[in-house]
Amino acid sequence: MRAQRVDNAKQIIARALKADNLREFTVRSWLRGIPRYSSPENVTRLQLMADDLRLAGVPDHMDETLESGVPSSGEMRDLARINTPTPMKVPGGQTVTTRDVIALLANEKPLILSTTPFTPTIPGTFHMTLATGGTLDDDWQPRLGRLMQQLTNGDVNRPVLVFAFNQNRWHSRNLALRLIALGYKNVFWYRGGWEAWEASEQPRAPLAGQWNL
Repeated sequence: MRAQRVDNAKQIIARALKADNLREFTVRSWLRGIPRYSSPENVTRLQLMADDLRLAGVPDHMDETLESGVPSSGEMRDLARINTPTPMKVPGGQTVTTRDVIALLANEKPLILSTTPFTPTIPGTFHMTLATGGTLDDDWQPRLGRLMQQLTNGDVNRPVLVFAFNQNRWHSRNLALRLIALGYKNVFWYRGGWEAWEASEQPRAPLAGQWNL
């Protein structure tokens, strides 16, 4: 009987997760919604419920390597469609996974820029606020150029790692396209973003700072 109930639950969950409003529903996102003032007893109960959600087929976190089917182009995504699945690549830059980021941090000293304020995060990350959409000839582009000139001392070969909240956020891909247009040659787009790093259980730290453009 229990096996039958689990199978039924899996079928229901599989159908539900196809809905647009549940596209990002994961066990981790659900757990993040637990109020901080919850009692230890309530937290324990909700964590047991999380185990049941996993058993029913709810993913622990979003799969950063999941093929989106979205074609890659050099066009920036506008605000109306900014929170939708992203392509797998970014022209002129390199898409990296969590494993790649771990290696990059070990072997290089990239400038790390995030378009999400979620913290703790990758150690050394700076949060950058700028237009979520726009074009490469708008007023934001020269502002970004002047800031990057300061941060890299004009070294366009300096590795730059950019990321957003997860792979359904175009903010960091737009930023990557801006940096590439400015002539930066080693732009790494961490498609899985903050959520993938959180799930990796790698070291995390508070944001190192923030820049407002």
